[in-house]
Amino acid sequence: MKLKMAPNSLFAVLLRSPWWYSIGIAVTLATVSRMALPPVYAAFGAMGAFPFIVIGAIAGWRQFRRPSEQAVASALDAAAQMPWREFA
Repeated sequence: MKLKMAPNSLFAVLLRSPWWYSIGIAVTLATVSRMALPPVYAAFGAMGAFPFIVIGAIAGWRQFRRPSEQAVASALDAAAQMPWREFA
C-alpha cells in the first residue's frame, strides 16, 4: 500500500508554503460556502475547509520548530572555526 504523498499535490505544496496560505484558503472556502449555500447546508459546506485548517496547523508547527536563519548561520560559523579533529 502506497502511503507517500505525491510531491506536487495541493496539500504537499501547501505543507511547503507559509502556514497562512492554507488558513486563508480555509477561511475563503468557509466564507464562500456560507454565502453560496442555503443556511441549512452552510455548515456542511464549511466542513470542506477542515483539511486546509489541518494542513495549515501542520505547516505552522513545522515552521515554528524550524531553526532561524541566524541560528543556522551561527552554527555554520562555529563549525567552520573548529579544527578538523574536533569537527570529525
